[in-house]
Amino acid sequence: MAGGQDKRRPPTAEASGKARHRNGKRQGKRGVEPIPSQQHLASGRMEINLHCLQWKNSNTLSYKKDGIIMEKVTVSVQWCGSNFGATFSGNVPGAVAFTAKDIEELQKEAHDTLAFHVEGLVEDGEDVPQWLCDGNYELVFKYVDVATLLHACEPYVSLAAISRASGINRGQLSHYANGMKKPREEQRRRIVESLHSIGKRLQCATCM
Repeated sequence: MAGGQDKRRPPTAEASGKARHRNGKRQGKRGVEPIPSQQHLASGRMEINLHCLQWKNSNTLSYKKDGIIMEKVTVSVQWCGSNFGATFSGNVPGAVAFTAKDIEELQKEAHDTLAFHVEGLVEDGEDVPQWLCDGNYELVFKYVDVATLLHACEPYVSLAAISRASGINRGQLSHYANGMKKPREEQRRRIVESLHSIGKRLQCATCM
């Protein structure tokens, strides 16, 4: 473990550890131990892609685009108290984890880290799926809980705005964001729908 970091503690943005795959030969640029649990990776509770928030179960891993079979790679994201930690789904060989201070940085790190990881696997003679070598994949960012979702949206929308749109008390939302309370399914749905609603209203804004 780089930097003597305890395995049981989540990584922080200041951590100096390096992500690596299972044989330990190739090291990535950022990150330390994997954060999100595998049960969250498979749950489909909250999903975010590069363009919009989604609330759905998503078990389809491949689709066709312009005649090419594309694979979906889930990036499971979790708020770790001072930064975001993320891991790739099981269709990517090896174990990789990385961290970032905000979602925009994490999205860029995800692309760079995966490309670097695949390069290392190939150099080490590992068995790598052809679609991964060819870059025929789409990254799908999935937030594992409401706390992560709220922190990810923090730069763009306030808790007060989410409270007005969802009808959920602002103090309650703060408890969710801090991990002090866990929202029920109905609350989770209302929070995501309120974010969709805010986004739609912003899209309708014009300026003469």
